[in-house]
Amino acid sequence: MESGPSINPIEKRKPRSSLPKIALAVGLLAVLGTLSWFLIIRAESEVPAEDWVSYDSPDGDFTLRFPDRPKPTEPKADDPNGVHLVAADMRSRVYAIAYYDYPAQEVADVGADKLLDDRMKTGTSAIGGIITESNSEPWMEHPGREFWADVPGGKAHYRIVLVGERLYQLAIIHMASFEPDSDTFFGSFTLHG
Repeated sequence: MESGPSINPIEKRKPRSSLPKIALAVGLLAVLGTLSWFLIIRAESEVPAEDWVSYDSPDGDFTLRFPDRPKPTEPKADDPNGVHLVAADMRSRVYAIAYYDYPAQEVADVGADKLLDDRMKTGTSAIGGIITESNSEPWMEHPGREFWADVPGGKAHYRIVLVGERLYQLAIIHMASFEPDSDTFFGSFTLHG
């Protein structure tokens, strides 16, 4: 039997040019590059300080400015001395103040420095954070701490102050890539009375 011409389609196929694949890859890179540039340009930036919103506590004890209208959360009805929380939860960051009153005897027995140090450590570890820097600085002659922490998914910057028996905890928790305006936030905290 004589062998005739081959009818195998693979044998008849001519080598393809890699030009379409290269063009597709270049086109895809161009689209991704344009999209990345668009996202970088549209990256969220901080609200200008002059547009921040002033918040006055219901009891009139303090004023604090937020980059967006904050939402207060009152303590549970069965715990009137519980934690008061006021927060502006934004896309890439949260600005918050929490405050509550320690029993006067506990402040006297334990002491302000120990209370602040314990609060700094337990509060950070409760959210899975690691303190990266801290300062023991008074605020307006009240004992206080300022500290920074790495937290899951980002960074945190705290300032805590003990005024009599009341502990104020100011916090900014943000994505690592975002640079919050901590000077405006912390600098706007004002006590009345």
